[in-house]
Amino acid sequence: FGEANRSGEARGPFPWPMSVRSAASTARLEAELEFVQRLANPDYLHHLAQTRLLDDESFCRYLGYLEYWRRPEYAALLSFPHCLHMLELLRLAPFREALKRDDFKARVSALLEEAWRNRLDFVDAEKARLARGLLAEGGGSSALAAAGGAGGGLEPT
Repeated sequence: FGEANRSGEARGPFPWPMSVRSAASTARLEAELEFVQRLANPDYLHHLAQTRLLDDESFCRYLGYLEYWRRPEYAALLSFPHCLHMLELLRLAPFREALKRDDFKARVSALLEEAWRNRLDFVDAEKARLARGLLAEGGGSSALAAAGGAGGGLEPT
């Protein structure tokens, strides 16, 4: 499935800059990026568990290999960075075993949804705080508009 040293540490497969990568290595990077981001989906994890792929020792070593996505130069490519947390959890046999159960998949889904909702609430609160600060500094509507206000969600609450 992939390459990992004997201790299970990730060895990034792409140590050279993007400018000198071959088409094959770029395709591999894209395939691994797509796969690692799928790990953010509890339904997909449940599917992997139900099909017993998560019981396969070589597949678990492949998950270890994918740890290179934690390195900043790779993590910057992720649209769903919480997939790294799921990757970490997948290293734990009890988590992999529990994913076979529908109720556990539902619980993971609910926890992720709650985390996303809380994150959005935090972002909205930060936008409002920024807008209040701009207005308090006397920036007025021009500064608010420049910061994305006037319908962009930066209006003070």
